[in-house]
Amino acid sequence: MKFLSYLFFSLAFLFLFSFSTFAQTKPVAKDTAAVVDDKPHKDTVMVGIYVTSIYNLGFAQNDFGMDFWIWYIYKDSTLAPMTTTEIVNGESEVDEYPTTERKGNKIWATHKRTAMIKKNWDIQRFPLDGQTLDVIIEETDMDTSQLVYVADTANSRIDKSVTLNGWKISDFKLVPSIYTYNTTYGDPTLKGTSSYARLSISTKIDRESKNIFLKLFLGLYVAFLIALSVFFLDGAEIGARTSLAVGALFASVGNKYIVDSSMPDHSSFTVVDKIHDITFALILISIVFSIISNGIVRGGNHKKAQRFDLICAAGLTIGYLVAHWIIIS
Repeated sequence: MKFLSYLFFSLAFLFLFSFSTFAQTKPVAKDTAAVVDDKPHKDTVMVGIYVTSIYNLGFAQNDFGMDFWIWYIYKDSTLAPMTTTEIVNGESEVDEYPTTERKGNKIWATHKRTAMIKKNWDIQRFPLDGQTLDVIIEETDMDTSQLVYVADTANSRIDKSVTLNGWKISDFKLVPSIYTYNTTYGDPTLKGTSSYARLSISTKIDRESKNIFLKLFLGLYVAFLIALSVFFLDGAEIGARTSLAVGALFASVGNKYIVDSSMPDHSSFTVVDKIHDITFALILISIVFSIISNGIVRGGNHKKAQRFDLICAAGLTIGYLVAHWIIIS
């Protein structure tokens, strides 16, 4: 009997202890649920762009200018995206004419921005190139756990009056994205990285290159023709031949300096470099051929020297044209 009584009281004690423990854990579960519900809500801001001007395409300065209206549509009245966005790749910017209005259950905020934008120009195929003008707008206050962008593509465009001398605008689009930094900027709620909403204004332009190509290389082509003219002089006139060829070489080098002055500093081997270098090479070859022709004349074979000169002139011309075709295509 004592054993049964001991067993009964032990089971009763365990039951009461388990019940009290369960009763104490219920409020903790409720608090945990409250923490989950209190997580920041992700807000969506619709962003639109209307470009009114593109100007000052500065190849030597690595920048360009753009004026545009930007608007934000959102519901949360505590947001202020008009004051918390920046142009990431901007050199300078001025904001004008800010307006904020409530439209039904949404807030519409808009202002005009005038900005100079940093641009690393791709000049590999200059002057046969196309460029993409990117303006990158980023939220600076709330990370992507709190706010993201969507693009108002239906109303965003470039004004029909926008023109660029020597260029044709071929495409325009808005590209929303998220950029992750490898720092939290000291935010104690984040670990390792932080991510912010971005919107890229992407405008593609193609150079109308026929006129500018001729302007850039007209002096170079004249220099090459001067170098070819040496083959129509008598082979015995070696002094006149080399003088003309050397003059053509200096003219082509001068043309190279003039063209390079209109381009940014670069380490790549561009179309401009290739055309100039092939011209330098062929002018130097013309000097070598002139010396060979003079040697044939001194050997007493004028007719052979004349045939040699005509073959050299034709060969250098064909080689120059083929080299151009390869470089350009």
